[in-house]
Amino acid sequence: MKRRPMAMLLIAALGAYIASAAHLPIWSVAAILLITTCSLAVKSLTDRAFMRMLLPVFLCLFYIVFAGRLGAIDAQRMRAAFAVSEGVSNVSGKVTDIGFKNGVYYIYMDRARAGDENIGGALICSYSLTDDEGRRVCVGGRISASGELECFKSAGLEFEFDEEMYYRAKGYYSRIFDAGITVLEEKHGLLQNIYVLRETLKNAIYRVSPYEDAGVFSAIVLGDKSGLQSELKELYKEGGISHILAISGLHVSFIGMLLFGILRKCGVNYAVSAALSSGVMIVYAILTGAGVSVIRASIMFIISVTALVFGRTYDIISAMALSWIVIVIINPYQATQAGCLLSFGAIVAIGVVMPAINRLFPVKNKLTAGERIGERIRNALVGTVSISLVTFPILAWFYYYIAVLSLLLNLIVIPLMSILMASVLIAIAIYLAVGGTPIGLLIAKGAVMPASFILHLNTYLCELAGRVDWNKVVTGRPKPWQIMLYYGVLVGLVPIIYHIGTKIELNRPKGSKKRTFGICLTYVAFLLGMLATLTRFRQKDDQVIFLDVGQGECIYVMSGGMNVLIDGGSTSRENVSTVIDSMLMFYRTTHIDAWIISHPDIDHYSGTRQLIEGGDIDIDKIIATHALPMEELTEVFIMAQAADAEILTMAEGDSLVASNAVFTCLYPREDEVCENINDLSLVLMLDICDRRILLTGDITQEGEMRLLGRYADALKSDVLKVSHHGSKYSSNEAFVEAVSPVQAIISCGINNYGHPADRVLEVLWRCGAKIHITLSDGSFAIKR
Repeated sequence: MKRRPMAMLLIAALGAYIASAAHLPIWSVAAILLITTCSLAVKSLTDRAFMRMLLPVFLCLFYIVFAGRLGAIDAQRMRAAFAVSEGVSNVSGKVTDIGFKNGVYYIYMDRARAGDENIGGALICSYSLTDDEGRRVCVGGRISASGELECFKSAGLEFEFDEEMYYRAKGYYSRIFDAGITVLEEKHGLLQNIYVLRETLKNAIYRVSPYEDAGVFSAIVLGDKSGLQSELKELYKEGGISHILAISGLHVSFIGMLLFGILRKCGVNYAVSAALSSGVMIVYAILTGAGVSVIRASIMFIISVTALVFGRTYDIISAMALSWIVIVIINPYQATQAGCLLSFGAIVAIGVVMPAINRLFPVKNKLTAGERIGERIRNALVGTVSISLVTFPILAWFYYYIAVLSLLLNLIVIPLMSILMASVLIAIAIYLAVGGTPIGLLIAKGAVMPASFILHLNTYLCELAGRVDWNKVVTGRPKPWQIMLYYGVLVGLVPIIYHIGTKIELNRPKGSKKRTFGICLTYVAFLLGMLATLTRFRQKDDQVIFLDVGQGECIYVMSGGMNVLIDGGSTSRENVSTVIDSMLMFYRTTHIDAWIISHPDIDHYSGTRQLIEGGDIDIDKIIATHALPMEELTEVFIMAQAADAEILTMAEGDSLVASNAVFTCLYPREDEVCENINDLSLVLMLDICDRRILLTGDITQEGEMRLLGRYADALKSDVLKVSHHGSKYSSNEAFVEAVSPVQAIISCGINNYGHPADRVLEVLWRCGAKIHITLSDGSFAIKR
């Protein structure tokens, strides 16, 4: 049995992290752990395992460290929020990195100051890297940025991307869009040289690679995702191999061990080889953006080569424990991010689960060439299965689905990544050496061809997997108790399997292979059963969700297991379908009973059209307004045909009953005539969750006055979906007073139309409505 003091420290650090994140008082945590540790005192003393006795001490120390770090981060966040509320328009600080995407430079600033206040990290978005005097922004130098300072947007609901938490984990708490830059100090030090090196390598990749492949190679080798196509990212994500598009421990280990091996082959001793390769790994980590997986892999690599230098045994669990402690001390919020959990989950799988399963398959001392190949295939399969078993709940929690065929795809893709990396690195080296000549460029382009072939093979495999209906298992977000149950069973089974495997290895009785196969089958079946629990017990309460889709509109109604979607489009988000799809998968929904289109404007149906074209959802009925001319509904008919859905129309007086929800059409009449097509939008009164919700589409004040003339006091509602995104042409004061809403929802994004108009906000405020704007507040839910 290995003694792993670092593992004991990890236990203390995990306990302290949970306690500090949950704001538990230190004395209660220390008391609980002290009682637990004292029960092991006699055994600990006889085994001389004093680390167990020191566990409460380490817990308290780690608690102080984590609580202090969390407090410091929260203090900087508060100062940044205060600066935003005060309307600060100028910040200064040190530049730590520069990125580029969609024509905009992203300048990352550390120790930013707003006046005399230190507001921590800030993100500056600018269209230029030079100021008015021609001075250029340098990484490591200092700049001043002027513009509208704002905080990052928090998630309105659970399924939304939490921008504020994402950047908080990276150490940034505010940003300025379209900033004016003034360079205070140009500094051409190490950080700037690393940035120049990255740009040089990126340029080399784009010169030697086909353009459609260069963006992927740049992401894999340099961590630069600016050239990645969103369609490819989504394809790889659905295939379960999106991890290859980011700098991972696999890449770092490959480069580090390759360099270490070359140095040793050249006769360099262990100490110098370890020092040089470790230094290169540190530079590479900075060059690629210092992501969690890169830092983790770099620390583990340094520990592994250091162990070789001192003749010690490298232990993957101890190395992982130290790297986790270092990363979380730097920024405790990193521990909540998907990348961190997946990266460390994979190491736990390789270090704990994989050895237990391998015990069931004793290896002979002497193997033939064929047996060695079979052994490697088995190891790859066991490794992939182990990683998948550990990471499935994490994937379900963050992405709400599991790609079943990712097991098979990763068996093919992961071994080929080393060849891809080698091909790209060789091509870069050739280009930098002799790329200035035509023959040199030709040789470099030839060297990158294997990488392009592998990339296209990966794409083809993902496309094939996407055609398999059962590949994408939508789980929704599991409940915490489901995940705890899953991991509890997994943790309980590992030592049992390890013990059985040890007996098999020692005794090797006749028929052990059959018993081993039976044990494996039972093990896998049991875990698959536990995996199935992640998709069950999803309670779907009656609720209405006003989804933040940017400049557009999407409303999702759940009632008694029935699903109704109202509109679903955007003009400010190109791939708005991913936002809608994410919401539906969160609630484990792939079937829409009715999709109501208030009117056929692109900002009301583009996202759902993308979902139909992608085949991601099934739709029974598509409902449109009866008052529109047939030619205006041509696009709707085409979508209905593509979705194999029944098309219906609604007019004043019609209704739709969806379990506990009733949609009543108030407007327009079948023969309604208006010059403005927006005034032919469906207006619905939704009765659900003991509330009346008035959904007004994009009608203008003219349409509102027609409604007021026909219904008067009958328009009174608890919730008003403000028409036309809060346009100045909507929300007549008399109409709003007749509705007299308690809450008013405005769906809009960043736009050039002035939505929502100040006049509209003033009218709603005078009527006493609580205003919710998706642009600033995110999505909004109404529940029973």
